[in-house]
Amino acid sequence: MVGFAVLQGPLAHLKHITSPERLPFSGAYFGSLALTLYFAIARQAYLPTLICAIVQCAALVTYFLSNFPGGTTTLIFGARMATRGAGAVSGFLLCSRPTRLRADWPPFSCPVPPRLRSLPSPF
Repeated sequence: MVGFAVLQGPLAHLKHITSPERLPFSGAYFGSLALTLYFAIARQAYLPTLICAIVQCAALVTYFLSNFPGGTTTLIFGARMATRGAGAVSGFLLCSRPTRLRADWPPFSCPVPPRLRSLPSPF
């Protein structure tokens, strides 16, 4: 939330989160924030702290989704691109361990997707 406050300006952000259509979110977020701190510090109760933290995270995600430029469409597109890239890199890294000591390339122990076969050798 601080990032949005910096981008929008503190007063504009304060007016935004206290507008009538945003008051339910603001109440849920700041109320759950206060209750999370109360249950964690004063009462030291695990279950109420966990419940309030989950409500706080849900309110923060809702706020982030509603204020992100491009909305959920942009976030879904970005998440797909990130998971594709992470999947390709993690699959490459997980499968690139040699099973035997030989000088031939590729020393993969699992099938290599065609798009990774064209990558230059890191060795």
